[in-house]
Amino acid sequence: MAPSSHPRRLNNTWKAPKISTLNLNTDGAMGPSTMAAACRGAIQNSNGDWITGFCRNIGHYSAFQAELWGVLDGLELACNLGINQIEVELDNNEVVNQLGSQPSNHEHSIVRRIRNYLDRSWKVNMRYVPRDANKLTDSIAKLGRSQPLGRTVITQPPAEVQYLLNSDQIEARRRPTH
Repeated sequence: MAPSSHPRRLNNTWKAPKISTLNLNTDGAMGPSTMAAACRGAIQNSNGDWITGFCRNIGHYSAFQAELWGVLDGLELACNLGINQIEVELDNNEVVNQLGSQPSNHEHSIVRRIRNYLDRSWKVNMRYVPRDANKLTDSIAKLGRSQPLGRTVITQPPAEVQYLLNSDQIEARRRPTH
């Protein structure tokens, strides 16, 4: 895994990954009044098309742990789909830095589970993107906390995010892949 703390989005818009690579955006949050945490994510191809998504109500956890759950769920879903190259983008630099650092014996079990996915024979790049550049997953935010505990896979994009997918598809046609 190659972590990067440098934003990849220009003008805080989605930028298409290489043709052979998919993009996973994840996000996690905790509601301060309820202490209920949720994570969500979306996988898109280089054309900006929706491949799949997910949301998870994880109960009473910290926002940091919710971010970790988002990465874990996204990597697990990508692995189960047989994806062999993926760019993971999230808006929490602390998570990016922790997962890019050397493992320690005192890590949370969720970090160890993520590292197990990162160590598989596939190419994973992880990077920080600003919160306002992570609009697609931010828009899925409301779904996670309203779901029962556990992960829900979202095979079709919710109507509420279709305008963002349309915008990403326009960006994919406008900008060359890197």
